[in-house]
Amino acid sequence: YMGLDDTDDDLKIGLGSAVGTTAHMVFDETGAVTKPLQPSFYAYKSGAQTVTSGAWAEVTWDTERHDINSDFDLSGERFTCPVAGVYLFHVKLLIQSMGTTDASTLQCGLYKNGSISDDLFRIGGASGVAIADNQSIVHIDGSAIQNAAADDYYEVFLYHNTGSDSLALNYGNGYASFSGVLLG
Repeated sequence: YMGLDDTDDDLKIGLGSAVGTTAHMVFDETGAVTKPLQPSFYAYKSGAQTVTSGAWAEVTWDTERHDINSDFDLSGERFTCPVAGVYLFHVKLLIQSMGTTDASTLQCGLYKNGSISDDLFRIGGASGVAIADNQSIVHIDGSAIQNAAADDYYEVFLYHNTGSDSLALNYGNGYASFSGVLLG
């Protein structure tokens, strides 16, 4: 259908034969355009995670703030694209309790279909200097725009070689999150 909904004076395009059922696109009286079914998600941690040194480790998520169309899988730690298009992804992590190995590396990657696609953040200690010598807490914040096919999936991985098996990710929706949205 496509028509003017008299209940709120909004122009609506959607599925079905009657205006007002399953709106896909809504043009309101102010000129704002909304797409109520546009793929979008925001997942975050509600508990700490320990990451082992020397190998890429998948970041786990256990809570969703929102997940339009249920495309984010909390048990698989991944977002699966429901349709082909251009997607914007954002990752935010707060890392603490780092080890003291000199010339250490801390890295965050966005994985696409099981392989690294984007290096979202990387910090390295200079020779003779450990990251923990200068930083007790590191806040990682990175974004990527990806061309994706339907059924491509995205995950977040973290790598460090700080010499400590106790590198800890802090938690809460303000400290550790993974979000994404279909741009078009």
